[in-house]
Amino acid sequence: MYCVSWNEYAKQKSEDLQPQLLQTMRILHPNDELDSSLFPSLPSTITHHIDAYSPLTPSYFRKEANVLHGHGLVLREADNFTEGRAAMSCPVCGDSYGSYKGLKRHIEYNKKQEDTFGDDLPVEGTHRDVNIISPKKSGRQLTVDDIMNNLSDKEIIVVLEATEPIIGG
Repeated sequence: MYCVSWNEYAKQKSEDLQPQLLQTMRILHPNDELDSSLFPSLPSTITHHIDAYSPLTPSYFRKEANVLHGHGLVLREADNFTEGRAAMSCPVCGDSYGSYKGLKRHIEYNKKQEDTFGDDLPVEGTHRDVNIISPKKSGRQLTVDDIMNNLSDKEIIVVLEATEPIIGG
């Protein structure tokens, strides 16, 4: 599944950049990491989850959610929720976690371990530092109006490749 953004294409051409016409859209159901098998003779529903990494999300929302450019990687937030990809790392030791909850558990556990070392060690820059992670922000939520306004210059292309099961091998 691909998204074509004509305004973004024109903007890239005017800035003398190599224009990217097609942006890949990750498929949630059937999961594109698990072969995404479909039976073309049966009606099917293909689901794309619109999250901060989706090309259907407005760019201003991506900036507010602090999502960086994928640099060729096609990411999705659902991989963070299942901890299939580490999205957050500990600023003290660098361990990576797929969720804020996992990072917080890691810090609490290491804080207990560091407390056993005694009070001789400095608190700042360790897991005992209360300012090590900021509370999870409840930022602006993406609304249907945001998505609808952003879809004005976009086309969605679905490519289905099928093999005939008897002679197709």
